[in-house]
Formats: sequence, structure tokens, C-alpha cells
Amino acid sequence: MDDERKLALEAMAAEASRLGDAIAERHAAAERFIAVAGTLAGVGLTLGLAEGQKPILIALPVGIAIIMLYMMQIYTDAGMHSGHREALELHLEDELGQTVLVGQTHVAKKHARRPSVGLTSGLVAICWIGTVVLGGRTVLTWDATSGPGKEGYIWVFGLIVAFAIFVMCRAFNENRFAEANAIAAARGAWSKQEPQ
Repeated sequence: MDDERKLALEAMAAEASRLGDAIAERHAAAERFIAVAGTLAGVGLTLGLAEGQKPILIALPVGIAIIMLYMMQIYTDAGMHSGHREALELHLEDELGQTVLVGQTHVAKKHARRPSVGLTSGLVAICWIGTVVLGGRTVLTWDATSGPGKEGYIWVFGLIVAFAIFVMCRAFNENRFAEANAIAAARGAWSKQEPQ
């Protein structure tokens, strides 16, 4: 193996290690945001229901949606890093003719696709929908004495929720393809470098 190829393979192995660290950092950040969302929901529901602070119930779905969207961005970044690392592992395997790294291609890929991941996402969605229903019910029964009136508040609340759903659907779609897009981009870059 010539020195140039050896250096390239070492750089790829180092990059795979760096990507593993980046994936772990993204997952740790997502865990922190899950804690923030849970705290926000708990405090918001307590103040809104037990203390009768209706504006909090109306604003709660928006606050939780913002946190959920940021979490989705974190998971999309992690998916991109996962795809990049998988491409590196497969490229190293092709170059060396043997399996060198197994973290993404053989271990993490199966682990990330376990049923509880999808079920947890569904549970989070159900909780958010619950805050939307509660906020919507609050808007419908709220006797607003100032501002645009009940109809105005209903329209504003509905538009905000509709926009949040639109952005969440877009983010979910981006997340779904992040890993595959990263693999395709990495393979495309390597295929341009190979001699014809």
C-alpha cells in the first residue's frame, strides 16, 4: 500500500471516529431537550389547569412545538452523521477487502430501527396533540375582554397550529432521508475521485 493511500485510509478512520463522537453529542442534546419539553409540559399544565392561567394553556402547544422542532433538527443532524459514517465504513471495507469498522453498518443501524423508537415518537405526538386540543378548547371557552375577540383568537391559534404541523411534517420528511442523502453524497464524492 503506497503512502498516499495509507494516509487517506487513516484520515477516513479518524473521520469515522469524529463522526461517532458527533452522533453521541447530538443524542445527548436531544435527551436534554426531551427533559426541557417534559418540564415545560408539566409546569404549563399545572399552571394552566390547577391555577386557571388560561393563556398558558393556549401558548403551551407552541412552546412544545418549538422544542420538538429543534429536537427533530438534532435528530436530522445525527442521521446525516450516521449516514456519513456508514458510507465511510463501507468505503474502508471496499478499499481494504475486509470489515474494519462495524459501529454504524452492523450495530447502530439495527439498534436505531427498534420498535420502541417509533412508539416513543408516537407518544410524543399524542402528548403534543393533547396540548393542542386543550389549548383549542381553552380558546373556544375563553371570554376574552380585550384584543381581536374570540373569533380572532381562534383564527390565530388555528393558523399557528397549522403552521407548526406543516413545519413538523417537513422536518420529519427531512429526517427520514438524512441518512440516505449523506450516504449518496459521500459515495458521489468518492466516485468522482476514482481514476477512470
